[in-house]
Amino acid sequence: MFTGTTWMQEIVWLLLHDADFSTAASSPVYMRSPFLEFKDETLNEVGLDIAESMLSPRVIKTHLQKKLMPDQLFQKNPKVVVLFRNPKDVCCSYYNFYKSSSSFGDFQGDWPQFLEMFLEGHAVIVVVVVVVVVVVVVVVVVVVVVVVVVVVIVVVEVVVVVVVVVVVTAAALVLETVVQLYVVVMLVAVELFICI
Repeated sequence: MFTGTTWMQEIVWLLLHDADFSTAASSPVYMRSPFLEFKDETLNEVGLDIAESMLSPRVIKTHLQKKLMPDQLFQKNPKVVVLFRNPKDVCCSYYNFYKSSSSFGDFQGDWPQFLEMFLEGHAVIVVVVVVVVVVVVVVVVVVVVVVVVVVVIVVVEVVVVVVVVVVVTAAALVLETVVQLYVVVMLVAVELFICI
């Protein structure tokens, strides 16, 4: 299931790793961008252990509030991407995830039970992904600026080439006319000289 958080993890990880789609396809997102507080007894995976074993720079996902973040977050000053989703969408997506993951225990309730639990605050609404890369928006703005500059340069070059061609063509026509007039004047002058 890919929703806002998973897509953001993939995008940030790919930006950090020069769009290496082959590595991304061969390794699950939770191993490349671990969920910090995730612990799955069945799979024997702990997000904190995975994160600690990774080399920097790392992409780490968490649902923790700012006050619960590790102190290093404020000392090392990494980039942080905060992802907010529509609460209705979060609730539906989270319900399916909650039922399918052993990391939340063995929830066997139905939708009304989960909705009540969600509304009472027993489910996460805000998802925080901790990253060590420039925010995606900055990259998009830079790309747009570069494209605009390139287009302007190309347009200016085309205009300059057209102006040069028109000026050279006009100059050539004027020169040809002047040469033809000169030849005619010289022929007339020669005839006049011969007649005299």
